[in-house]
Amino acid sequence: MIELEKLQVFIGIGESAFTMKRGSFQYKETIHKKEQLHLLKMEEDEDGVLLQYGDAQGKLCAVFHANRQGDKLTLECTNAPTEVNRYWLSFPADPQEKIYGCTESYAK
Repeated sequence: MIELEKLQVFIGIGESAFTMKRGSFQYKETIHKKEQLHLLKMEEDEDGVLLQYGDAQGKLCAVFHANRQGDKLTLECTNAPTEVNRYWLSFPADPQEKIYGCTESYAK
């Protein structure tokens, strides 16, 4: 079970470039800024848990709404700066836990 207070959140700004040649894709990502956010406030509401994250100065930067249904956890970002186009989430894991398929990157 994921402990939400241990969730690490990073936001950033970057660019992606895709090229294709004979069915093979080349992907290049340039990160201009990456910043770790810190949990400012965590409160439960009728639909789940509201997580407020801020920068090092304590300025509110992102609000996530977390909803658990059984083993499924849904995170929805409801507030973020408009220039932000990258999110990195780091979840704590047990030594016996196995996670697959986490190398996928998608961009618009």
